[in-house]
Amino acid sequence: MTRGTMIDKMLTIGIPTYGQVDPSFAVQLRLLQVPFKTFQVLNPQNMQVDEARNFIVDKMQGDYLFFLDSDVIPPIDAITRLVEHKKDIVCGLYFQKQSPFFPVIFNKSEAGGRYDVKMWYEKNKLIEVYSAGLGCCLIKREVFEKIGAPWFKFTTGWGEVMRESEDHYFFRRAREKGYKIYCDTLITCGHMGKEMMTEPMWEMMREEAFPKNKPITN
Repeated sequence: MTRGTMIDKMLTIGIPTYGQVDPSFAVQLRLLQVPFKTFQVLNPQNMQVDEARNFIVDKMQGDYLFFLDSDVIPPIDAITRLVEHKKDIVCGLYFQKQSPFFPVIFNKSEAGGRYDVKMWYEKNKLIEVYSAGLGCCLIKREVFEKIGAPWFKFTTGWGEVMRESEDHYFFRRAREKGYKIYCDTLITCGHMGKEMMTEPMWEMMREEAFPKNKPITN
């Protein structure tokens, strides 16, 4: 795809929110480049996040779905860059907004069937990951058709403690159907909390918490 070329397909933008959004998100949303000839915006409010995501998929009309969380600030060309990869599922990179602010991409854990944060990643590259956050993620419609509803679900274990979040649940089911999950680590987003968590802030924190002379484990 040549930059500037409009894609003759439809995009659905899904934004689950709990109410009003931060003004900086609203501004960035207006600036977001949408390289599709037609698009649809779905913004379910005040639902549990798995319910909101299922609602979005159920109502989507697009050939692609771009999930954008209302506390994630993507580059304005994020959709263009994601679609250029021609992957079934591809995400941008953002960071946890609570300490220790790890990147929201995951490896498969070797113990207990859980997920380990993929702290050490190749910068500015398209990498395959085991799971990720859905705050900035482009997914082809056929993925949802093949997986089947419910696409997102909080699963619980003994004592109703959450065992698996809705994003891990989705990516696990996608992998079971043969799909791979990718993250473009060049597409770095801000993540709004008490402060806007960005990649430069993560680099500063990582250097303090994990000095270069300290062995790295993952």
